Formats: sequence, C-alpha cells, structure tokens
Amino acid sequence: MENIKEKQMLEMIEKMDETSKKHCEASYSFILQYEEFMNETMDDEDCEFCIDERLKQAIRIMDIGKIYIADYILNKGPELTEFERKEIAAHGYNAYRYLKDNEIDNGIPEILLLHTGEKQALQIFSEKEPGKAFPDISKEIRKLARTLGTIDSFIGMIQPRKYRPPFTKEAALSELKRRPKKDADQEIIKYIEHHIILSK
Repeated sequence: MENIKEKQMLEMIEKMDETSKKHCEASYSFILQYEEFMNETMDDEDCEFCIDERLKQAIRIMDIGKIYIADYILNKGPELTEFERKEIAAHGYNAYRYLKDNEIDNGIPEILLLHTGEKQALQIFSEKEPGKAFPDISKEIRKLARTLGTIDSFIGMIQPRKYRPPFTKEAALSELKRRPKKDADQEIIKYIEHHIILSK
C-alpha cells in the first residue's frame, strides 16, 4: 500500500467517532502483542514469527467503510431496523470498494471485504454489485480475513458501547467458541484463552 494512501485513510479514521477509532487502535495493539508473544515462545531462536503486513495494515483501517454510514445509525444501539442493520453489515464491502476505487490492489481490500464473514460478504456483494462475479480470493487472504474477523469480534465485545457495558474477556471468549471453527481463527482463540485469560 502506498504510504500517501494509507495516510489518507488514517486521517479519515481520525475524523470518525471515538468508538471506531479506539476499536482499530486496540485491535492493532492486540496483533502486535500476539506477534511478540509468538516470537518469545518459539523454540527455534533462528526463526522469526511475523504477522503479514497486509493484515497489520488492514487492522489499522478496518473501519474505514463506516465513513459511509450515517452517525445516527452507528450510535443508535441494538434497536436497529432491517435497513440499518444492512448498512452496518456493509462496512466491510464499503472498505473494499473504497480501496479498489483508489487503485489499492494488494489483498487488503479482499481482507476487509471478508472479515465480517464470507457468507455475509457474498450476500452484500451480490446486492451492491448485481450481476458481477464475486472476487476470486486466495486461501491465504481468506485466512487473514478470518484472523482479522476474530480479533475484530473479540475487541469489539470487550469494549463498552453506548448501548451496553463491555463483555468480560471470558464471556467474549465463549461467544467466539460458539462459532463454527471454519469461521474463526482457532490459533487466536487459543491465545486469548491461554495467554490473556488463564495467565491472569
């Protein structure tokens, strides 16, 4: 990703509501801590565990699609209409389209498109771009999207919202464990369970 374009996106995030900004910052901090932990616990000192830079960049800008959603919807709480729910659900698609329109084509648009779930992404894409084929996305990018989606969900649950208090970390972990294994990054879930919760 070209630095100037990343800078533009980060500036847009700065203009967003405080909740979204804190969410991106906390999620980015999480992935850096995970990377540090993995390197500290590796058996082979000659090897280094590195998070894909595309995932790091995607985390920093993952809520860029919310700039297209009305503030009243973002701040409304759980009593959303069907239309409002669809608007929020489309923020991953919005991010994908924004990046594509700005000629960013390094896998990050697809990570953001899929991070809210492949089934949901496919449905929204077909509604937004009827008749157009869904992008051909590699297994590697799909895995990065699952990682982002898992972190996004966990951080979102443990942060307070205007309409609810934060989940405990234990409750958030339970919610993640209820999801089909194919829809969540199991290594991230293990890390949360054994090194964030059990090591307290």
